[in-house]
Amino acid sequence: MINLIYLLFPSLALMVIASHPEESYSDITYEGDSESTPVMLGDCTPFEKDGHHANSIDFHESVRCHIYSDTNCEELDATFEILSNGKQDLQNILKNSGSFSCDEL
Repeated sequence: MINLIYLLFPSLALMVIASHPEESYSDITYEGDSESTPVMLGDCTPFEKDGHHANSIDFHESVRCHIYSDTNCEELDATFEILSNGKQDLQNILKNSGSFSCDEL
């Protein structure tokens, strides 16, 4: 959603786009990456990228996530809810899973 902010000045009206058209619900960080990768709702996201495992996911909102044993989000292993914001320890999940996707609660 694009949020518009209107700043009114005595002789000038200025419109500013305040946020990205699409906002991620989380960011995933992989081993060896200096920056995190944004994840959108419904995206199928692998737990491994270019041979590097995910270290953490920083959730920005509460979501329901589906864990899959394959990298195409087809073979469901488990479903869980993230009810609070913050980084999640993925070490137990990473050993047995190939990918995940999340949706709104």
